[in-house]
Amino acid sequence: MSDALTTFFDAWSETDATKRSAMIAASTTPQMTYSDPRSDARLVGHDDISEYVGMGPDGTEMTQHGTYFSEADDAGKLLMIAGFVGLGYNADV
Repeated sequence: MSDALTTFFDAWSETDATKRSAMIAASTTPQMTYSDPRSDARLVGHDDISEYVGMGPDGTEMTQHGTYFSEADDAGKLLMIAGFVGLGYNADV
């Protein structure tokens, strides 16, 4: 996992809003977009993403397992993350 992805996902465990915002800003571009099945819409920018990461869609702690796809710029900062519930298709089931 890239340093930016590690920092971004570590921010989900940060309870201090200022530290969390700084971690998100350090790992993403200002135009960063984020979406997952709980986000209701695509979130854009550090402030919207930081608020969502800190509060979750309904104000409660979030735990979600799934698959994430991301894109980064040439400097390694995240441009986009899209999350999906589940671990993918298993043909043996």
